Amino acid sequence: MDNDGMMITNRFFVCIDLLKDTGRMEGGLKEFCDRHQINRSHLSYKRSNVEHTALKPEVIKWLCEDYDVNINYIMFNKGKILNK
Repeated sequence: MDNDGMMITNRFFVCIDLLKDTGRMEGGLKEFCDRHQINRSHLSYKRSNVEHTALKPEVIKWLCEDYDVNINYIMFNKGKILNK
């Protein structure tokens, strides 16, 4: 995977961690996966192997829509992580 893809994946998980740490996503990755019927071990694998795997666009979209995450932060590392 190219460097851009790895950085996007890393920023996605930074957002997950921030949301959990601030109480906006109390269940963290498990909560997100349960909400969208995603296999948690699949996303955990992606987190541990960012150089080999990419996130599906809809996964990023869901995070942004559900938790008001700034898409520009995830995609381009621009702006604040959260819109509010």
